[in-house]
Amino acid sequence: MQACERDASLAGIGFVFSADDPYCGVDLDDSIDEATRELKPWAQQIVDRLDSYTEISPSGLGLKVFIKASKPGSRCRKAYHDGEVEIYDRDRFFTVTGNHIASAPGEVNVRQESLDAVYAQVFGNDEPGTNGTPSASGGPQPSDSGPVCLSDDQIIHLAFRRRSSGTKFQALWNGDWNLHFNSASEADSSVVFTLAYFTKDAAQIDRIFRRSQLMREKWDQKHGNETYGQRTIANALKKVTKQYDPTKKRSVDPKPPSHIPRKIGFPNTDIDWDFRSDQTENAMAVEFIDGNQTILRYVPSWKKWLAWDSKRWKIDIDQSRTTRLARRLVRNYWDRMRAIQNEDQQEKWAEFCRRANRKTTIENVVSLARCDGRTTIDHELLNQNSYFLNLQNGTLDLSTSEFRDHRQTDSITQIANVAYDPKASCPKWRAFIDLIFGSDEEAKRYIQALLGYSCSGDVGEHILPICYGSGANGKSTLWNAIVELLGDYAMLAPSKLLLGTTNEHDTIIASLYQRRLVAISEPDEGSKLREARVKELTGDEQITARRMREDYWSFRRTHKFWLSTNHLPQINGTDEGIWRRIKLIPFRVDLRQVTKPIPDYHKLLVSEEGPGILNWLLEGFKDWRKNGFTEPQSVISETATYRGSADELGRFIADCCEVSPELVVASSELFDAYRNWGGQQSQTRFSIAMQSRFNCETRTFGRHRNKRVFEGCALSKVEAEFDEKQDEKE
Repeated sequence: MQACERDASLAGIGFVFSADDPYCGVDLDDSIDEATRELKPWAQQIVDRLDSYTEISPSGLGLKVFIKASKPGSRCRKAYHDGEVEIYDRDRFFTVTGNHIASAPGEVNVRQESLDAVYAQVFGNDEPGTNGTPSASGGPQPSDSGPVCLSDDQIIHLAFRRRSSGTKFQALWNGDWNLHFNSASEADSSVVFTLAYFTKDAAQIDRIFRRSQLMREKWDQKHGNETYGQRTIANALKKVTKQYDPTKKRSVDPKPPSHIPRKIGFPNTDIDWDFRSDQTENAMAVEFIDGNQTILRYVPSWKKWLAWDSKRWKIDIDQSRTTRLARRLVRNYWDRMRAIQNEDQQEKWAEFCRRANRKTTIENVVSLARCDGRTTIDHELLNQNSYFLNLQNGTLDLSTSEFRDHRQTDSITQIANVAYDPKASCPKWRAFIDLIFGSDEEAKRYIQALLGYSCSGDVGEHILPICYGSGANGKSTLWNAIVELLGDYAMLAPSKLLLGTTNEHDTIIASLYQRRLVAISEPDEGSKLREARVKELTGDEQITARRMREDYWSFRRTHKFWLSTNHLPQINGTDEGIWRRIKLIPFRVDLRQVTKPIPDYHKLLVSEEGPGILNWLLEGFKDWRKNGFTEPQSVISETATYRGSADELGRFIADCCEVSPELVVASSELFDAYRNWGGQQSQTRFSIAMQSRFNCETRTFGRHRNKRVFEGCALSKVEAEFDEKQDEKE
């Protein structure tokens, strides 16, 4: 490039596309008007849809768009409108001029879905004589599609806007068949018959139907040699003899009037130029999704939109981005109105634009767009791979160590605050770990494996690590750094989530969705562990919750709780299920004695060594995957001591009872002695806890006749004498 800058005679640098790189080039020949130097409308639409680095070719009359994608078919070149489109991802070179279009992105973006749509728009089906790919589920095979070659999205768009049946088709597409038919099967046939009017390709009909809300298991059920879906499509193709003819109706890709100017970088909304001034809000909603279906998704159970930000599907919390896109649609209407030369027609357009520009109209368009099946997605289809870790520069598959570009099809909503660099190191972080754990190498390996495991969504290990120690021992720095690094995958939660008696709001539970590490820091002294809640939120059952203004929805657990405290919580139960989870990790070093405190040291560590700390976590994850957790002796002994001190009932038995198979004691006498000793449990809980250790029955003989007794223990002599003296005082 520097050589080109020095020598004006050089047109640019030749870049060769190959199978070994992720790049693809789209060449738009004769795409710039020679007289006006403006981008031709058909080319503007493609440039806007691909939304990636674009530059002017050496001829000055064409464009080259560079994207990260794979060409979806074998076709490479086709005359298109008054120009030509060429697409290559190997065995071809483009001359890179550096003459970048300012309105296009300055980086090469991942655009597989956009390329698929452009390819279908330009070439129709992949090869002459073939019409797409058979369904992966063994669905209908291709048949002759006739003279019309429309993409899936174009067919859906036409079916939605069909005057005779568009409203009904849209309702059926969204699963609302009850208003039109007595059964879902009749609705299936209606949708398939409509699709058969636009395409005779059985595989394409099958592919489109699977995107509708009518899709269910019945579609793939075998009936003889055919599935229900194959039979339904075959019946439609047999009976629907007519086919959509674009020469008799408005073209799917209409060419705008030549007098309407389009500047390079003009916002794309994919709106047909054949627009009527009596356009309804429902039709506007369809057009809104036409132009934004690649970057918007709607989650009905959350009542929220997701917007693709080039790295993940980000929840549009206040619907601001979705509303901005709808307002952009209206601004495009105004631009067209100003280009109309007929005064009467322009006034009709102006009246519509004023109506469309109202706040209520924009809100209604966005609200109606929620029902469009092209963008609705169930929350259970998001973030399905628990080993994908989404990072600032791509997505890492923890299970395979494969790192690749962000993909919309991964349906990921979370992202960490760090980029992946396999060569990055973290000397300061490792020195910090050495400082807080001293010479305990087992503890260092254990904490690294635990934290590495917590980077994944794997929840096979039912554990509750408790980091314990007096102040200034590095716990806060450790947690703040990890939470900062993991971004959306981690959170600091209030202590009432697992401790105390106050019930948390459902929104706190909902905030656990897709978290992988949840740190609870510094509970109050004397706080009791909510043992039932711990089991519920660290078990295998789905969790049900809701955010404000949402219905209840359920999600699978991906989070691991970590408790960081100076005061150990009270655990009254002896339930093995609780103690199996507890892992007490001691933090014994007083950092004030060995180093000078650095304010916000966790921020310094993440900013300077974030990628290196990530690699340290990945080492721990790999260690866990290969070897599991190896508990250090310090954790084993500290946990055992904690359990012993927390076992109130065990201490009562040791202090006040004798244990032997032949001994018997009345349950009422034992409970009275327990309360006199200082026990806090109710009689019911005390009785249940004792039954887990001693046999309990009702005696039918002797001095304990008709009394419930515990066999195998009795009050010691000292305790019995103490009870007698207490009785005498009373």
